[in-house]
Amino acid sequence: MKLILQTIFLSVIFTVAVAAQTKVTFNVNLQPMLEDSSFVPGQDFLEVTGNLHPFTRTTRFELKDSAPRDSVYSVTLDFPRRLNGQTLTFNYVIKSLVNKERTEFMERTLILTGEAIELPPLYFDSFSI
Repeated sequence: MKLILQTIFLSVIFTVAVAAQTKVTFNVNLQPMLEDSSFVPGQDFLEVTGNLHPFTRTTRFELKDSAPRDSVYSVTLDFPRRLNGQTLTFNYVIKSLVNKERTEFMERTLILTGEAIELPPLYFDSFSI
C-alpha cells in the first residue's frame, strides 16, 4: 500500500512539474530565401539564440524543416517553470559552412506563461506575416 501511494505521489509531482513548463515552438518561413538561394539547405543552418535557460552564451538550437513542402523551419524547447512570467529575448541566426553569419536586425521577445506557445512562421528578419 505504501509503495502504491508513493508511486501515485511521484506521478502527480512529475505531471505537475512537466505541465508547468513553458513549451515554445519557434517557427521561421524561409520560402523567399530558398527561392532566391540566399539560404541553401546543407550549406546554411538556421538557429535560435536567447537570453534564458536552456540558452547559454554558446548554446544555440537548430531549426529543421520537418515538412519540406512548407519551407517552415521549427524547433520546440522547454523552459523551466521557474522562468514563468519572465521575458524571453531571442533572435534567429543563419550560419553557413564558410563561417558567415547573418543575424536578424531586431531582437524578438515573448513572455513565458507556463503554457505551450507556438510562434507564427514569420520570414527571417521580418516582423509581420
